[in-house]
Amino acid sequence: MIDVSHDEAFYYLKKMMEIRQFEDKIMELLSQNIAQGGSHLYAGEEAVAVGAVAAI
Repeated sequence: MIDVSHDEAFYYLKKMMEIRQFEDKIMELLSQNIAQGGSHLYAGEEAVAVGAVAAI
């Protein structure tokens, strides 16, 4: 198991929340036809992105 400090865990949580807020806003803009085009939303997969980047 990998040891993660409290500060690191808080940073990862903050990043996951930022990604989710961005996704929610994009979804809102798409539903209002303000944003147009294709979009592959990532809601629910935030930990994958944060974990992958943390491992690099």
